[in-house]
Amino acid sequence: MESLGELGGPPISRFIRMAEDSTRPAFQTLESMVQAFGSVSFMMESTFHAVYNTFRAVMGVAEHLGRMRAVFGQVLSTVAIYRFLLWAYRKFLYILGENRSALEVFSGRVLIPLCLQPPRL
Repeated sequence: MESLGELGGPPISRFIRMAEDSTRPAFQTLESMVQAFGSVSFMMESTFHAVYNTFRAVMGVAEHLGRMRAVFGQVLSTVAIYRFLLWAYRKFLYILGENRSALEVFSGRVLIPLCLQPPRL
């Protein structure tokens, strides 16, 4: 007695069943090759996303380093301006003769009065 086909269709002939049985391994091999290709494709896509995200992270670090460089440049220029203004103020006081110790501060040396210097031999 022959079995009915799927969904109550006409009975499956013996020839069709034999053809299906003989070609099943070939189709299973083809199916496994398609699955392997899909797995490799997924792996390549994951690798692409990982490399892309790493590149973006490195670019973000480079951008932050550039910002830090700009900030340090501003800080150093501010310090230089402050030192120049302090130097100009001390020079101005020295020129006016307002502060005798301004020369000491201006020159960066400590002047020792003659009475405190050791005698020369």
